[in-house]
Amino acid sequence: SLGSPNAPITIVEFSDFECPYCQRFHHETLPKLESEYINKGLVRFVHKDLPLPFHKNSTQAAKVARCSMEQDDYWLTYKALFTKQNCLNCHGALTIAQTAGLNVESLKECLKSGEVASIVNSNVSEAKLHGIRATPTFVIGPSQGDKHHGKIVSGAMPWPKFRLLVENALGKTLSKP
Repeated sequence: SLGSPNAPITIVEFSDFECPYCQRFHHETLPKLESEYINKGLVRFVHKDLPLPFHKNSTQAAKVARCSMEQDDYWLTYKALFTKQNCLNCHGALTIAQTAGLNVESLKECLKSGEVASIVNSNVSEAKLHGIRATPTFVIGPSQGDKHHGKIVSGAMPWPKFRLLVENALGKTLSKP
């Protein structure tokens, strides 16, 4: 996650590394969200994997990103995978992670374990449990540790519209006694 665990609201993103709308969110909205809310301690941002079945490289990309956590470079890999999304098919997630500076041998070892597949499958199961089938989908609501609930919003939307959702959630959270 990005941001303070004590932030008043949490935004959980369910996304797919091959989804062009997820890439749009990553490039256009997330930087503004970071500078205006996450870096100021107002929002905690959590990424969850929802590799869609018709994107043949997205599950591997999600696993590579999760494995990069062992090298403390999850967000570096996250950004690299979205930035080079058009290369997932021709080069693959491992090569993209390697060009971003990760140790590919460590990533390969991690990928052999079933643990990383379990994490990705758990995210997919959680999405299904809540009726989330599209990417990107966001759950925006009050922070409650590792649990989350709130308004479910689908689609990459323009920053002004996304900002309004954040402001509304903050207003509801901050106005409670």
